[in-house]
Amino acid sequence: IAMTYKSQRNGAYGVVSIYVDGVFKGSSNTTLNNQSYPLFISNPAYSGTPWFYGYIYGGKLWSKELTSTEVLSEYNATKSRFGL
Repeated sequence: IAMTYKSQRNGAYGVVSIYVDGVFKGSSNTTLNNQSYPLFISNPAYSGTPWFYGYIYGGKLWSKELTSTEVLSEYNATKSRFGL
């Protein structure tokens, strides 16, 4: 699963796009909450209730929004490690 974010208004508002296995699945407008909470992927610190059950191989952050082609390239570069 990959997520990209394209800032629209000084970084506070933008568009989030979701990819599964390198394939675009949809996007949504969103407002980022600029609080001092750390980034949690599997267990929100504020509730303590996990909403993701599984394994995460790794995470990457870029300083730019990746294109669909770049997301697919990243997926293809590592999928054989998982028998795909």
